[in-house]
Amino acid sequence: CAPRAILKEDASLVVEAADGTYVFTHCWWYPDLTPDKDPTAWDQAKLDESRQKLLAMADWIVPGHGKMVKNPRKA
Repeated sequence: CAPRAILKEDASLVVEAADGTYVFTHCWWYPDLTPDKDPTAWDQAKLDESRQKLLAMADWIVPGHGKMVKNPRKA
C-alpha cells in the first residue's frame, strides 16, 4: 500500500493464519475504513488500487489507528 506518507514507499503486512488472513495497513486510518479520500495521499488512484487488492485478500483489517475490524466485503 502506498498511503498517507511523505514517501511513495510503504508496506502492508499480510499474515495468513488458521482463522483467516490479517492485513496490517495504513491504507485506512480507522476501523470504519475511513477516510475514503486521503488528503495526504501522494496518489489517490494508487491508494485506491492498493485498497482494492487488500480488500480482496483480507478477512481481518488492522488499520493504522484503531482496532481490528472484519473485512466488510467478506462479512
